Amino acid sequence: MPVKKTKCKRSREFVPDIEVFKNLLLLFMIMKNAILKEYTGYNIFWKGDYDEVFKWSEETCKKVLKNLYPDLDQTCCPWCILHDFCIGCGYGKRHGFCTCCGSKDTYGLILKSLKNRNLDGIWDLVEVKELTDDFRKLVTTLENERGA
Repeated sequence: MPVKKTKCKRSREFVPDIEVFKNLLLLFMIMKNAILKEYTGYNIFWKGDYDEVFKWSEETCKKVLKNLYPDLDQTCCPWCILHDFCIGCGYGKRHGFCTCCGSKDTYGLILKSLKNRNLDGIWDLVEVKELTDDFRKLVTTLENERGA
């Protein structure tokens, strides 16, 4: 008996009420951490960072993901996107502020490690650029599919 071919119709009637953008942002940071740890040996995403992002609204996470750019460290960092200055930046309080590049905190050590590899910053890592671009494209696709 031959199999009857039918076209599958995608339904947009049901959109699960899950925090897609928050989960994507957390995944982005986990993956970015893995890349940087491979290059520098340092973790850039700690439990306190995870906990802070987890408290952000879905709209905040979506805004951050839409504004990620792989060109500069500040546009590849969710906290820099949310804060015009380091004041009030929980990430900077935990890791060191990005304006203090000579510091001996985690951020300063990461930059020093990258400079030892002849890299000017996080934005020089092709893997981080590609990851950032991929996530921005994914957010646009999700927005279009969800009608957001």
